[in-house]
Amino acid sequence: MMKKFLSSLKSQTTKNILINTFGNYLNIFFTAYFAFLLVRLMNPVDYGTLSVLLGIVYVLANILDFGISASIYSFLPEIYEKKTHRLYSFIKTTFFYQSFFSAIVIIVLLVLFPYLDMIFFKTYAPWWELYLTIFSVFFFVLQNFVLNTLIALKKVTQAQILLNLSNLLKTIFIFFLIYFKTVNIFTVIFAFGILGPLTFFLFIFWDRKKSVIEIIKAPIKKDEFKFSYTAIYFLASQFFN
Repeated sequence: MMKKFLSSLKSQTTKNILINTFGNYLNIFFTAYFAFLLVRLMNPVDYGTLSVLLGIVYVLANILDFGISASIYSFLPEIYEKKTHRLYSFIKTTFFYQSFFSAIVIIVLLVLFPYLDMIFFKTYAPWWELYLTIFSVFFFVLQNFVLNTLIALKKVTQAQILLNLSNLLKTIFIFFLIYFKTVNIFTVIFAFGILGPLTFFLFIFWDRKKSVIEIIKAPIKKDEFKFSYTAIYFLASQFFN
């Protein structure tokens, strides 16, 4: 029994689970630290407005997943094991459709969000903060796609290192804002929703440049998008959201 337990600890799956767990807790630490820091820097009204807007970002980012993550984890590992060029086509096709559908929703929200805020959210934030919030949703959707793809490809260590490097840069930027006394709703949303994902994408390109180029070159094939599988998961998951 003990031998089986010790041998399981040496397996790559166990190592990936431990690395991913540690990375997730580190990400939670950064999130808690940001909250601890900002609640002391902002007045209660601004912090309350920021909390609502960031809450909207995280909820919408989950909704705009459209069940794509389920498709990634179900089909990508098998495709990867076969080591064919279909891998790049699957990733590009899935990325294209998620970006396309998300962009449609984002465009609609850009038109409706000020009205929704007035009658429902009631943050009464200026239009530039509301629009930055909506753009942040799109960036988080793309970041989540890349993260899910890396984890499905068993690149767990790289995913967590790059994500937390991005968190570290966000922390440095927040301290930069504190030094120049420019901490406000707009700059904080920019740090979380735009700067964070952008630096993550830059790290990905730097670390996986060859793979990124192969994905860009790959064709988009409609049959690679598992619409029925994705739609069923999406409808089921929305009850939770």
